[in-house]
Amino acid sequence: MFQTLDVVRDQHPDDAQLLSLLGGAHLLNKEFDKGIALLEKAVEIDPRAAALRTQLALGYLSGGESTEAVSALESAVDLNSGLVQADVLLALTRLQLREFDAALEVVDALAKKLPDSPVPANMKGVAYLGKDDRPAAREAFKQALKKSPEFVTAHMNLARLDELDGKFDAAESHYRSVLKTDDKHVGAMLAMARLAARNRDNAQAEKWLEKAWEKNKGAVQPGLALVNVRLQEKERLKALA
Repeated sequence: MFQTLDVVRDQHPDDAQLLSLLGGAHLLNKEFDKGIALLEKAVEIDPRAAALRTQLALGYLSGGESTEAVSALESAVDLNSGLVQADVLLALTRLQLREFDAALEVVDALAKKLPDSPVPANMKGVAYLGKDDRPAAREAFKQALKKSPEFVTAHMNLARLDELDGKFDAAESHYRSVLKTDDKHVGAMLAMARLAARNRDNAQAEKWLEKAWEKNKGAVQPGLALVNVRLQEKERLKALA
């Protein structure tokens, strides 16, 4: 495939879209240096194409070059304020780099572009968590749920906050809300099992793990957790004998 594309590229060396296609193919093949080089050439040919800069940023991220990715994404945002994908990727990259104040600035701009979406508020909550500001994080997650009451990610984040704050009944309520929306959600079922075990209700914990395993046959974590619980129960019964 690459030989064919290379021939076409040699015939049209100044075609930015063709270079983008070939660069993306190399990235998918995990040939990051080749893919990035082709995408950089595409951006050089068409420097005002925000979509190309966003694709280049994805290439940088795939190759572990976060600083370069941030620069490319900031340029993409400046070139096309309507390209929301660039804002989202920039915010996520800032969060990954633990640049929480910078992430908050990006998220505030994103919220103006997506006023009805729960995503910016949820990202804001994650940034505040990174700053160890739990009250602000909780408020941000609540704002996300106001925009979309069934937004699973915000429910999960609030549930984890509730567990950290010792509000286990509130956490369970959020996990149950998640399962109403997505009855196969592994994280929520594992959390329910954890809460049951905390209450010394091992039978209920095992039921949750069995349910998680049944609904997610390919998932490793519920299977391992279920084996661990059964081994612990076996050891407990042996000790009582």
